[in-house]
Amino acid sequence: MSSPAAVTCAAPDCEQPVHRTNRTGRPAIYCTPACRPSRNRTPRQNQITVEVEHPEASPDGRPTERVWAVRLKRGDQIVEIADGLGWPSATALARALDNLLDARPRPAAPGRPTP
Repeated sequence: MSSPAAVTCAAPDCEQPVHRTNRTGRPAIYCTPACRPSRNRTPRQNQITVEVEHPEASPDGRPTERVWAVRLKRGDQIVEIADGLGWPSATALARALDNLLDARPRPAAPGRPTP
């Protein structure tokens, strides 16, 4: 039996060799799991992301490190949904928006009816 041909990693900017075995199934194309693209790590071009950040200025004079803004972003387009929020409100809003934008169905919380 011949050994598998040497193949370099399919990830951009990676020249590491890929370890392939003689097993059946789909052959490996990435050298490590870190080189494998992930839906969670690299947003798609048209994907809308939810951001929670400090605004440049506080609307009511509070220190900006105690104020949060929630924004939707797609590419270079940004829409500010809310500003002047505290951390709990901003993260709850961001989580709700993220769940709304995510196409995958999520299980209902314990004790809550399924919509």
